[in-house]
Amino acid sequence: MNSMTDTLRSMIDEADALLIGAGGGVTSAAMDEKALISGVLSPWASKYGFSDPYRGMFAPFEDAAEFWGYISTLANAVCFEGRDEYGVYSALRFLTEGKDTFVITANTDGMLVRNGFDPKCVFESYGNMSYLQCAGSHSNEITFGEDVLKCLAASVRDGRADASLVPLCPECKGAMVPWVRSSGFFAECGKFCTEYERYDAFLRSHSLKRMLLLELGAGMETAGVIKMNFRRLCDELPNAFYCSVNIMGEETGQDLQGKSLIIRGDLRELGE
Repeated sequence: MNSMTDTLRSMIDEADALLIGAGGGVTSAAMDEKALISGVLSPWASKYGFSDPYRGMFAPFEDAAEFWGYISTLANAVCFEGRDEYGVYSALRFLTEGKDTFVITANTDGMLVRNGFDPKCVFESYGNMSYLQCAGSHSNEITFGEDVLKCLAASVRDGRADASLVPLCPECKGAMVPWVRSSGFFAECGKFCTEYERYDAFLRSHSLKRMLLLELGAGMETAGVIKMNFRRLCDELPNAFYCSVNIMGEETGQDLQGKSLIIRGDLRELGE
C-alpha cells in the first residue's frame, strides 16, 4: 500500500463510524474522462467547447433531440457501461470493509452502488441521471430510464437522437429531464426522502462517537452538501475528525485546527 492508503486505513481503523463525502473527483479518478470527451462525447464537446462530461449536460443545445443525444450517450457510457478502470471504488470498499459506513454524494452517475456500496447506505443528494423526471414542478415522481436512455443512445446520428424517442411526462405530456439537481425543478421524490432519512439517522446515531468525516474529491460546486457541511459537522460533533483528500489540496479554517487533516493527492493512487 502507498502512504495515502496507509494514512486512510489508520484513521478508518481508529474511528467508530465513517461518513464519506464523495465528490466528482472520485469518478474522475476511477474513469478516463478525457477518453470520453475525445471519444463518444466528442461531437458535442468539440461543438460546445467543454472538457468536463457532466458540465456538458448544461451546454446550450439546439433542441431536445440534440440534448437527449448527449444525455443518453453520457448516461450509457457512464451509468450503464462505465467501469472502475483504475480500481478506485474497489479500493474504497476494501478500506471500509467491516466499518459502519455511510456515503453522501453529489455524483449523479450511480457508480457507488454499481461498484458494491450498499444502496441503503448511500445518499445521492444531487439525484441520478439514470432516472427521469418531469421538467415541470407538478410531480415529484421519477422513473428509472435505462431502457429509454439506451434506445435514445442507439438512435443518435450526427449528435442528435431520434426525435420520436424523446421522453415526455406521462402525466402532463411535457418535457422530461434527467433527475439531476440543477437550477430548475428537482423532484424530491420518495427515493430522495428515504435516502435523506437514512443519512440523518446515521448522523444522529453516531453523533457522540468517534466519526471520521472523509471528504473525497469534492469541489466548491457542491460545497453546501459535502465540503462546508462536513466542516460544520466537525465543529458541532465533539468526537468527529475531518479529512479531505483532493488533488488540488487546500487549507482548513482555524476552527478545525487539531481536528482535521488535508491530503493533497490523486485518488487514483488508492487503486495502485
